[in-house]
Amino acid sequence: MKKSLRIIDTMWYRYVNVNPKGKHGADCVIRAIALACDQSWEQTVRELTELGIKKGLLLNDRKLYPSYLKMKGFRQMSEPRKRDNAKMSVQEWLEYDGSEWNMFKIVANVGSHHVTAIVGNRVNDIWNCSSNTMHKWWVK
Repeated sequence: MKKSLRIIDTMWYRYVNVNPKGKHGADCVIRAIALACDQSWEQTVRELTELGIKKGLLLNDRKLYPSYLKMKGFRQMSEPRKRDNAKMSVQEWLEYDGSEWNMFKIVANVGSHHVTAIVGNRVNDIWNCSSNTMHKWWVK
């Protein structure tokens, strides 16, 4: 996706990049957690690295960052489902149930390999992933 299209804010998305060098790399776990924890990208990298060394896992391992989020006071929630048990996109979840969580900070697995922050009832990320399926999520 072109950068000019990535940075257009919508009702469900706000362009935010907390990477100190403005990079758009494979650091979604770090960016999402930094945003949701109100901490710097650097602090998040350092703390995830320390925990990763203790557990023998990489920063973006799906077994590492849930432990980190739990240490930071987040609670894991189940994948949201429609009444017919079908999966929901992030946008569908925000439309259906998101206002209930408006005052909370959320880290969510979306799509097949992405992690994003949901703050103020909008995806806060470097690209609009609100049309992707929402899976496990953590709330504080």
